[in-house]
Amino acid sequence: MATGCPLVVSDVAPVREVVPDPKAAQFVAADDAPAIAHAVLAHLSDPERARRMGRAARNLAKQNYDAGMCHQAIKERLVSLLSHRVSSAA
Repeated sequence: MATGCPLVVSDVAPVREVVPDPKAAQFVAADDAPAIAHAVLAHLSDPERARRMGRAARNLAKQNYDAGMCHQAIKERLVSLLSHRVSSAA
């Protein structure tokens, strides 16, 4: 996502959590190789659409997966876990 490339992704729940914006990715059935190939070829045949989708993917990555934001989220989670462990031990 962060590279700005258009995404072709499996339409499964964990991926939908990571890529919630349909403008940022084209979702295809995980077990449908022809659909995956068709989606990739569609991006190759429509460069402007691919650029739009790539920009949307990059924006999504910048908004949700910035290194500082991830660091802060991990730190908060660790503090929470350690606090819970300390209070349980007391």
